[in-house]
Parts: sequence; structure tokens; C-alpha cells
Amino acid sequence: MYLKADWSFLEKITMGAIGTQKITEILNSNGHNIIELERYSSSNKIWATKIKRLRIPDLICLNCGKRIESRAKSKLGIIMSDSTSNVERRWYVSLRDSDLVAFIKCTKDTKSNWIPSNTINLFEISQLKASEAHSNLGEPKSLSEGAERDRTWKSYIPSFDGQVTSIEENKIKFQKVNGRNQTYTKKSDYNYYVNIDDSIEAGSVIVGSIVQSKHALNCVHNNYDFIADVSSEDIITKYCAIKSLGYLPHLKTQSVPTLNSILFSEEDIRVKIELFSTLLRLGENKWTEFKSFYAEQTEQSMKMEIILILGELIEHDEAQEILLEIALDTTVNNELRACSIWNLGKLAKTHSKILPLIADEDELVAIHTIAIIEKHLTKDITSTLLECIGENNRIATSAIRILSNSNNLDDSLILDTAINESDIVNKNKLLFTIGTSEKQRFENDISKISGKIGALDFIKLLWSYQANWLSPDLLNKIEFTKLQN
Repeated sequence: MYLKADWSFLEKITMGAIGTQKITEILNSNGHNIIELERYSSSNKIWATKIKRLRIPDLICLNCGKRIESRAKSKLGIIMSDSTSNVERRWYVSLRDSDLVAFIKCTKDTKSNWIPSNTINLFEISQLKASEAHSNLGEPKSLSEGAERDRTWKSYIPSFDGQVTSIEENKIKFQKVNGRNQTYTKKSDYNYYVNIDDSIEAGSVIVGSIVQSKHALNCVHNNYDFIADVSSEDIITKYCAIKSLGYLPHLKTQSVPTLNSILFSEEDIRVKIELFSTLLRLGENKWTEFKSFYAEQTEQSMKMEIILILGELIEHDEAQEILLEIALDTTVNNELRACSIWNLGKLAKTHSKILPLIADEDELVAIHTIAIIEKHLTKDITSTLLECIGENNRIATSAIRILSNSNNLDDSLILDTAINESDIVNKNKLLFTIGTSEKQRFENDISKISGKIGALDFIKLLWSYQANWLSPDLLNKIEFTKLQN
């Protein structure tokens, strides 16, 4: 299985992940204790294997028990996806009236990285439901999105930075950061949420809307009873409780017996997977049973979910052993292998074990191995990578890519190895590695080979070519233009 590179889709989910991370940060700074409820809602990793999970909100607070849906927007608004023809895809599914939706604005910096606002706009589900009749339903989206539509609650969002200076019966007055004044005329069907002296971040603050009120950011700290929810007949409530209890070790004396009592009788496989996850997280030795449970699964999506959970438990030796076994098994679905490698590679100490897979015959497996090692490598792996230069061309090419593209390696060792290498073929590979690296990594120590003019000229030529304004992107555009008549 392989997923075509879709940069626009990656950009969209990256914005969502960054927004969710910032919402978590802001809520936690206001007394909440937020965990990710919807697995990978704060990550932009894309997998082709479609996992049919329960439809649950992105976040949950371990203190007050509120579920929170996260909505990052490049253009802020009170907007929810809705499907009036499918009750299972209504905008409020899995959200109780007391639960929340958090809207946050994200903008791009000069390097096209998403930057989240420092402001979140929090609304209670009951308030959104109360004003739903006055919201607007947009045109149907693509069929791939289940013909859903954007439901929008009208709102006012100032486009400038400033401060509220006056609130009158019919007007709100602001002072912009440039010192100029701005007056906004209130609408009769809007409710307003600002006070005098409130700061306004451009495009990031919902000042007013048709919704009755905004919800306060602070947590009520009412010690929500997740243990009681384990016996709920509502599967989503049950699932939320089971997952949350894994992050509440101070309750394990009461929670573990309750969870153990239903582990093998639970019929919903998604809930059962989470039961295993929580018990393992709380220190219960269920590794053998969990491994057997993985082997029993016939659906690749359920195996994938288990691998994702093993990644969350990666600090445990048992999780590492299971993931490595999956990664090395060439009979296993390639995305399951790639996901196992992705999780293992987050720990630098496992890199030596997965390093042989940088040249795996399966392209997806090899790509994920190279990528995750580059993301998390340490200097300790430098010598092992250098040893790969003398291997077959496929392994050597992958090793060269990692050595030349990574700034956290032992560069002195790379340079010394290149100087002392007697095999001319391997020596050229090492010189190529240095020449295709960032110039600043080696230029201060390059004098070590000043006596070897040929080698020095070769490296400098490669560095010079990297500075060529005709980047790979521009070369691609030239070829694209040549194809046009």
C-alpha cells in the first residue's frame, strides 16, 4: 500500500494538528488537564490505511470530563461540517450539550509554516444548538466527504490588532495598534463577548455572533467520575472513560479491577483495543495477551490501530520487541511495517536495529526508515552509517542520503574517514557525501584535506552547485514550460 504525496492535504492536516496543539496548551494554562482523545488529532502523519474509529472529539479534559472538538481555520469563523441527511454525521455527534468546540486562527509565516493564534474561541454545544436554526448551510462538499456541508453561525471578527476602548448600546469602539480609532455598529441579532480594555488579535477573536455566549476558558475542576462511565451503555462515553483512565494512575486501585473485569467480555473491538492500551499504560502485564490479540485480527485497520498504540507505549521494551518483529517480517503488509518503523525510530536507541531497512526492497518501508532516522538521529549512529558506505549500492545510497542531509552527526568522524579511506570507490562516495552536505558543516575543518587538491576541488564544486540559483524546483518548472506549445 502506498499513499501518493498530496502536499495540499498535508498542509491542511498540519494546520489542524498545530491548532489542536495550541488549543491544548491554552486550555491547560487555564486549569484543564487535556489529553488527545481522537488518536493522531495533534499529528500530521498520513497513513493510507483507513481506520474506522468511533466518531469522537479531538480532546478531553481529565479534570472536568469535557470533550472538546478542535477547529483550526485559516479564516476564522464558527463553522462545523454537517450532514442533515445522515444522523451519524451531524455536527454535534459524540458531543454532549455541556461539551465544547474550540476555534483557532492559523496563519503562515514567511517560510510557509503554520503559526497558531494566541487566542482560542470556545463555545458550548448547547449554545450552538440553540442558535442552529439561524445558522447557514453551505453547498455540498465532495462525495468523498460524504456530501457534508459547512454550517456557519454568523459572527464578527475584527481584522486588526487593537484594544476595546468603549462599549455603548449600539457601538463598540476600538483603538488600533497604530493609534487610529475604529467604530463597529452592533447588529440587533448578535451577542457580544468583549469587555472594555480587552485586547484584540487581528482575525483571531470572535467579538460577537448569533450564538448567545462564549464559554470561559477556565476549568471547573469537578473531579469527573470516569470510573462510573465505564459501565455506560453509550459506547462513546464508555470509550472516553476507558482511554482517560489510562492517564489517571492515582485512580488505578479502583480503575484496574473494573477494567480487568470487562477486558475479555467486551465485544466492540475498538473498545477492547483501548482497554488493553489503558491497562498496559497503568502497568498491568498484558503484553502476551495483547500480542496474541494483534495476531488474531484479520482487518489490517485494526492491526494498524494496535501498532499506533504500541507506538504510544514505545518506552516499554515489550512494545519495542513486538514492533521490531512486525517491521522485520517481509510477509506483513508494507504500511504496517512502515508504521512499526515510524514508531521505533522515535527512540534513537532503536536506530541500529532498523538501520538495515533503509534499503528494504519495499519502497514505503525504506522511505519511512530513512525519514524517521533523519528526524531523530544522534551522533552515536555516525560510525554505523559510515560502515554502510562499503555495502551494496542500494544501502550505500541510502546511508549517503542520511549522512549528507543530517546536522546532528559526528562531522569530524565523517571527514576523517573520508581522508583515511584507501578504497577509491568508497572514498569518492564519502567525498560526495561531504560535497552534498550543507557547506557550513565542514568548511571550517576542510583544511585537513588541503593537500589533496583533487578532493578539495571536487567538494568545492559540489558546494558551488548547491548555491546555483537553478534549484530543483526551478529546473522542474523549466521542463514544465518546455512541454508547452
